[in-house]
Amino acid sequence: MADATKPITDHVLLDVLGDSPRTRILTVLIDHPDKEFDAEHLAEYAGVNADTVRDHIPALRAWGVVRDEEVIQTNKDSDAVAAFADAEWALTEYLASKEDVGEVDDDMNPIDS
Repeated sequence: MADATKPITDHVLLDVLGDSPRTRILTVLIDHPDKEFDAEHLAEYAGVNADTVRDHIPALRAWGVVRDEEVIQTNKDSDAVAAFADAEWALTEYLASKEDVGEVDDDMNPIDS
């Protein structure tokens, strides 16, 4: 789970989907489904600027990930959100299984065996 006191730097979704502003925003929303954000606070958590958040929220709203553009909160009723949360859990379990058998590199990425 992302630490709300500092911007995310290491997260399985960033590792798999790539470290882009939208992935950072999505990761924070998935990890904090009950929190309400404004653009500035979401930007702080995601490690991006507030204008970047404002640029990406309409697309995330269109995908059903968030409900509103002013008070930004995860749409917990969304199938897309559920799928990302399930994927996050499955990827974390997969990474843990690879770590258990020593099949990760120094950056904790799975090694193809």
